[in-house]
This record gives sequence, C-alpha cells and structure tokens, in this order.
Amino acid sequence: MGLGCAPTAALRAKPDIVCAGRAVRLIWVGSGAGELSSEPPDESLGSVAESGAKTVRPKVTTTYRLRVSSLLASATSETSVKVLSVPEQGVSVRGDVTGESAGCAPGRIWVTARVAADAWDPRLRVNQVFSADGRTYRVEHAAARAEVSPDAPSDALRDLPIAGAWRLETPLRPGEVCGDASAPQSLAVSVSFVCAD
Repeated sequence: MGLGCAPTAALRAKPDIVCAGRAVRLIWVGSGAGELSSEPPDESLGSVAESGAKTVRPKVTTTYRLRVSSLLASATSETSVKVLSVPEQGVSVRGDVTGESAGCAPGRIWVTARVAADAWDPRLRVNQVFSADGRTYRVEHAAARAEVSPDAPSDALRDLPIAGAWRLETPLRPGEVCGDASAPQSLAVSVSFVCAD
C-alpha cells in the first residue's frame, strides 16, 4: 500500500445469529495486514493477513472488529453476532376454554392454543413439555403427540418449532361439569426450550 492510499477494511460474519457455542465464520479483506479483536475479548484473535477467514464460537452476543493501519491513517470494520439466549424458565402455552377453539364433553375438556410465528426465534425449539396447572394432558402439536402428567414431563415433542397450534386435552376431575363454573376456565402446559441451528 502506498503512502497516499487510505487503508481499507471489510469484515463480515456468517451466520450472524447463532445458538451459544455454534461455529461462526469471520471473513475479512483489508488493504494490508490487520488486527482482529472482539468485545467481549477472544484470546484466539489477533494479527491477521490482509485477507482470510477464521472460525469462532461465541457464547454471548459479540462484536468483532478488524483494524487495518498505515503510517498516516487506519480503517476499522465491525460486525456483530447475536447469540440466542435460551429462556431459563419454561413459557406457558395457554388456551381459554370458553373460546371458539375449545370443547367439552362428558369426561374431558380441550382447547387449541396458538403460539404466533413471530413470538420466538425459529432456532428456539421445544425441549420438554410440562403440566403447568397440575393436570394430566394429551398434547398434540405439529403432527406429534405427547402424554404429560404433573410428575412426568414429556420430551416427545423435542426439536419441534414452538410456533403453531397446540391442542391440549385433559380429563375432567370429579365434580367438574361442562359449561359449569366448576370446569377449568383455561388449560395450560409449560414448554422449555433448546436452541437448534
């Protein structure tokens, strides 16, 4: 690079949204050798040739930086990788039994609850399904079925997307009657997450 030329730097990450610990490819081109760094710091980074690629495995959302310097100037390029955080607590999938997507017959009650497509990143998938209200459930979701009881969560729906229709059916308890105040007003299960690319 001549003295009159301003340095250049270009850095990108593929992919730029990942699950924690998954591989990300950093790809760069500069007008000369440079320095790769990150926030939070990654000790595997440092001096690099004017162009190249490197695999990193961020555990948290990270900003990567390429700096190329000449005697009189420097150029910097940044790119961020978002690391998805898996909710520590399960999320509730709940349906109102008085709505149009519900029904009741002697001995059982059911509802279809819906999780919006944009409610969660599609990389977050079902891990386990738990009873959220102490009832025993038959759960149907994405053409799969699970039996869930208060003391026995199910992983039969593992790796399915969370978005979509969830049919929850449970036996009526002694004293519960369809259309009566004794019947439950809502049905709910709790879903824990796993991150899957």
